[in-house]
Amino acid sequence: MIKKLLFAVLFFAIAKTSLSQSNEGHGLLVRFNFLGLIDFLDNNLTTGFEYKLNNHWSTGTDVGYVFASNYFMEAKKVNGILVRPFLRLYPKGKPDFFIETELHYKQVTYEIEDWIGKLPDNGVSAYQEFTTFNYKKRAVGGHVRFGEQMNLSMNKLLKMEVTAGIGYRNKKEYTDEGLYQPSRSLLAAQSDTQETARRESLFVVPINFRLCYAIK
Repeated sequence: MIKKLLFAVLFFAIAKTSLSQSNEGHGLLVRFNFLGLIDFLDNNLTTGFEYKLNNHWSTGTDVGYVFASNYFMEAKKVNGILVRPFLRLYPKGKPDFFIETELHYKQVTYEIEDWIGKLPDNGVSAYQEFTTFNYKKRAVGGHVRFGEQMNLSMNKLLKMEVTAGIGYRNKKEYTDEGLYQPSRSLLAAQSDTQETARRESLFVVPINFRLCYAIK
């Protein structure tokens, strides 16, 4: 919790400072993250915007809808949201290169039809029931990214953006309906016991490609 608060304070302190800068070179870019459609865990449709405050600072956000997943083999239906607000710095003398800090929030609900333990008491269920229920995943964290924008058109309005960096995630998986042991995909953690909740902290290496279009 302390790490999250410190990260948020730093993020908004820099944003406040940037607003006091000159407003040269401002503009709006809409963007589309096409790699989200082929995400090997949680397929998502994600779009967003970037607003350039001046020649060196910009801010914006990406918002996505999770519509399919390979995360749980049992999942019949999947839906969720993805939100990533960011603050970006374009260093002096490098108008196409940038450094950014980004917050990450994802909440996904998996509809599963399987056996689930009912009336749990100290980790032991009173009985098993084969039913349809919701299993949820929530991930909160942040990223530091480095990237570059490359022009794809003569008028410099259409751009390709490439980013890479490092990030931290705090993830919780849970159900409010009993005890459950999901059969995970090959890339997800395994469990030998039924649980109502599972927590995990991990570092990630986010890599992304986006199409951007500048609206003057």
